[in-house]
Parts: sequence; structure tokens; C-alpha cells
Amino acid sequence: MTDIDTAAPPATTKTYGRKGGHLSARKKGLIAQTLPDYLVPETGLEDKRPIVLEIGFGGGENLLANLLRFPDHLHIGVEIYQRGLAQMIDQAVAAGVEGRLKLYQGAAQDLLPLLPKGQLHRVSILFADPWPKARHHKRRIVQTPFMQAIGSALAPGGLLILATDWEEYAQHMLEVLDEVALLENQAGRGQFWGNHYDDRIETRFERKGKRAGREIFDLRYKRSTTVS
Repeated sequence: MTDIDTAAPPATTKTYGRKGGHLSARKKGLIAQTLPDYLVPETGLEDKRPIVLEIGFGGGENLLANLLRFPDHLHIGVEIYQRGLAQMIDQAVAAGVEGRLKLYQGAAQDLLPLLPKGQLHRVSILFADPWPKARHHKRRIVQTPFMQAIGSALAPGGLLILATDWEEYAQHMLEVLDEVALLENQAGRGQFWGNHYDDRIETRFERKGKRAGREIFDLRYKRSTTVS
């Protein structure tokens, strides 16, 4: 197993993909005027609630489901795309849950040092870009240093939940995560989690993968209560 890397990640981690895209005038207004109220402070987050984190929440459907499922938690959504951020604000306001939502527009690697220690209880990484070309594999979010950082940040017993429709990426995630000492594979070493919807809902990206005939792979890891 690998040693635990407790060093803080770089201050600004490079992200990939277009951040903007076409936005309606209304969504531009949300980004300019409303988004700042939701952003995690650059000086760090001060909140006593247990934290549920989703990295790359896309259309926001799973993030919204967790907001409704865990009403006593603070929910943080990480997304680089402005359209997704604006849509999430709309959904939270419509559901009346905006008081327990924070957003972060940037690399998740830079967010972890801003969170209160011991309060991160659940992390979801669902259908992240698999970057299938070999020359782009370094862009994948599931890499050993970041997974070690998540393991360190999770409270003992906290969960890391992942899903993908790209088999080679699923194997990559399994190989990386099974070597992180602080994370225990809940399906058994070398095994995928079989119950897809124990910890998440079906997302738009998942349905797209199914229509293309791709298999869905889930992984579920728990922060060890014995390894420190």
C-alpha cells in the first residue's frame, strides 16, 4: 500500500475543458450576481455541519437528491462549467434548499484545504471525464495523490462513491483506490460495488452511457476507522 501524502495540493490546480459556453441573459445574471453568495470562501469554510461533497456535479440531479436526503448536512458542489453552476442555483432555490448549499468553481484539489477538518462525511465522483486517450490520462481526476488527500480529509467511516461507464477507467480507479491505505473497498479488494443506487441516483450522463451500450461500474470506499 502507498504512504499517505498529507501535503496540501497546489494553490491553483489546472482544470480542463471549456468553462463557459452559451448562457442566456438570465443565467449570466445568476453567475454575476447570485453565484458569489454560494461560493466557498477563499479564506476557508467555517461551518459545524457534516459535509457532503460532489465533484463534477454536471446537471446537478444527484447533488439535489442528496440535498433532500441529508437535510442536516452542508452540501458542496464542485463544477467548472458556468451553465451547471447556474442550473444548480435554480434547482436549489426551487426546492427551497439553498441554505444548505455551497459551490466551488475550480479544481477540487484546491478545495480540500478550505474545509473544516473531520467534517467531510461523503464524497461523490460520478461519471467524470475518462479522458480515454493515453496522452490525456494525466488529466483524470482519480490519481493517487488526490485520492490519498480525499482519504485524509474524510472523517473516519466516511464514504467515497464513484461511478463510470468507461471500463478501462473503472479498472484504473480500482487499481488506484485499492492502494490507498486509508480507504477500504466495501465490495472487497479488486471488486466493483454491485448495488448501483445505494448511494446515488441515475444521472443524465449515466443514461447516455447506457444508450450507447456501455456497462456501468460503481465503486464504494469507506474511510478506515483503524488506520490513521
